[in-house]
Amino acid sequence: MTDGLLAAVTPPLDGKAFRWSVGTRPTKLDQWLSIDASRHATMLAKDAVLRDQVENTVITTAAGLNASDELLTMTLEHLAQWHSGEFTVIGESVRDAESGRTITIDRGRPLETLARVLPQDFCLLTPADDTWRLTAATVCFTSRWNLSAKMGATLSEIHSPVPGYEQRVAAAVDHVIRRLRKDQVLKRSNWTLLDTSELYLPDPATPAPEACAIWDLKWLRIEHQALRRLPRTDAVVFTIDTRVHRVDELAPTDRRRLHDAVVDAPAEIADYKGWPAGAGRR
Repeated sequence: MTDGLLAAVTPPLDGKAFRWSVGTRPTKLDQWLSIDASRHATMLAKDAVLRDQVENTVITTAAGLNASDELLTMTLEHLAQWHSGEFTVIGESVRDAESGRTITIDRGRPLETLARVLPQDFCLLTPADDTWRLTAATVCFTSRWNLSAKMGATLSEIHSPVPGYEQRVAAAVDHVIRRLRKDQVLKRSNWTLLDTSELYLPDPATPAPEACAIWDLKWLRIEHQALRRLPRTDAVVFTIDTRVHRVDELAPTDRRRLHDAVVDAPAEIADYKGWPAGAGRR
């Protein structure tokens, strides 16, 4: 397994008590989108979700129309400038060098176009009433939440199911977004353990049955996220690049760190995550 996979994740895996953390770190503009050489399998999974669930995974409100248009244009320009070896943008089409497929750019469906070109999911937050609201998004790989239920919500409303979010994290998140510059990209990575490798998980987690043990959580899901401000509309785009890894293929030290974090997690966190609370060590 790749070294450093868990080096900068949140919640932190540093041997201390389980805690939420914003955990953002700056990166260069050219590293905004990570383009994986093996992205074709992810794109096939996205295609399947879009075929069956496009109305639930691509949603744009009236308040998000301008930002969606700007995001499509900005992303295509980014691909042409920084990823011309992986993607060729010609006229109103994009060719993916890995798969060989060509995607037509539909200016009337900007977020759906992005969903069919790139493995990342995209969420647009627009300023409103001194806060930020989710006004447009394409999220094919939701992790125990439903996009339509979050549309139009503030950040605090979006994260209301998260234990301790409002008291411990909300102010820091708001601070990060307000201070985000237009020439800046911030990245963070969060993780969870699951009993499935499925990427599209629209239903909330349920508490694990008492018989469930840590060893039943065989999959590590990591979401590599990035924040960037759109220069014209002032919206903030939040990208999510989801990867799933088999726990038994991790380095032994990483398995132990994950195991200890789950064991030590408070009961309310375990219920939220669907983990076995205080599962026995062995």
